[in-house]
Amino acid sequence: MIWLTKGMCKMGDEFKLERRLMDLLEKKSIFNFKGNPVNLKGYPDRMVFADKIYFVEIKVGKLEGSRYGQTAMQRWWQKKIEEANGIYVLLKGLREIEEWVEKLPDLSKKI
Repeated sequence: MIWLTKGMCKMGDEFKLERRLMDLLEKKSIFNFKGNPVNLKGYPDRMVFADKIYFVEIKVGKLEGSRYGQTAMQRWWQKKIEEANGIYVLLKGLREIEEWVEKLPDLSKKI
């Protein structure tokens, strides 16, 4: 893993959070995939198909040691998604990920 700067989070931390999100969604049988297959700058990290379609951006968050927020391009994508009546979700840190997934329906219980 690469340190961004002294006292900041490691680049791999966001990957670990994304992996945790994927694991939690899988337990609820919620389909999701990498939101940025063609490397569009600032595009959300994952698309989640639950009761609705969500565009999810993951940030490490202050509790995990990061001071980084959304980039200008991430804010641009948020605006575009919301203008098209899409649902943009910004999750900062493990706690927000777990709380958000908890609110989603468990699709494994649907027939």
